[in-house]
Amino acid sequence: MKDDQAQSPRSTPIMRELRVSSPATSVAPAPSLTPPADLPDQERTVQLEAHLTLFIVAGLHLLAIGLAEAAVVWVDARLGLALYGVILFVLMVEAAFDREARFGRLCLGLTLLPLLRIVSLAIPLNRLDPLAWQLLVGAALFLAVAAAVHYLSLQPWQIGLRFELAPFGIAFIGLPLGLAEYYFLQPTPLLDAPTIAQLAVAPLVLILCTGFLEELIYRGVLLRVGREVLGARTAVVYVALLAAAMQLGWGSWQHMLWYFSVSLFFGWLVLKTGEIYTVSLTRGFTNVVFLIIAPLWLSGWL
Repeated sequence: MKDDQAQSPRSTPIMRELRVSSPATSVAPAPSLTPPADLPDQERTVQLEAHLTLFIVAGLHLLAIGLAEAAVVWVDARLGLALYGVILFVLMVEAAFDREARFGRLCLGLTLLPLLRIVSLAIPLNRLDPLAWQLLVGAALFLAVAAAVHYLSLQPWQIGLRFELAPFGIAFIGLPLGLAEYYFLQPTPLLDAPTIAQLAVAPLVLILCTGFLEELIYRGVLLRVGREVLGARTAVVYVALLAAAMQLGWGSWQHMLWYFSVSLFFGWLVLKTGEIYTVSLTRGFTNVVFLIIAPLWLSGWL
């Protein structure tokens, strides 16, 4: 009986490396591409191949999301929506069949990106007030994030929801970042001839529904589950690439490179501080300047 247990797949080093003991427990350290030196050569080879496979498949998911976003922008929004639907289905199947493994958890986190685009395309912007549109899309995505966090059994502190020692002063760099983003894209104002009430409410909506929500998805959930598969540093780069790919809709490669660079900084900051409130405020301030203040100021309205 003991021999049978020793040969069980769950007891092999590779399965211990790639699986967590329970969704409710803390996640084991992220796998390294260099297996422990004391493993037999054959076992080291199997472990290395498993890790490389995880990296390759994660990269393929990144490529698929980029292609779907490109289809939305340059081919047809309906084709892009269909591709995102296929990606969402595949990710959900992978997560369901591998729910206790690190890669299954990453797949579940990645479902938030197709959902983000599907929801934003499904709710027509031209039929709603821009602020109402932001609130509706944000509400749907907050529910999706809450469901993913619950299913992944993540604690608030694990996705950066902690105030301890948060360097909030850094958030004000969002103001020049917003000017830089406006320089790249020069969008029309989010609000045309806004009222005082709209000017008061709009920044709060953007900080909550773009700043906090985006960082909760990218630097909260995705960075957390990405670290379990790729390790901390690689996960920061991977999540930054995902964030940049989702910016294809602006049609500017310069903006994508800029967004990727800022996302790298945000990921590094979250690793250092363990919280997402600072980067959420930074992103929110960036969007307020980018979408409201700079366009209205340069158009002569302010």
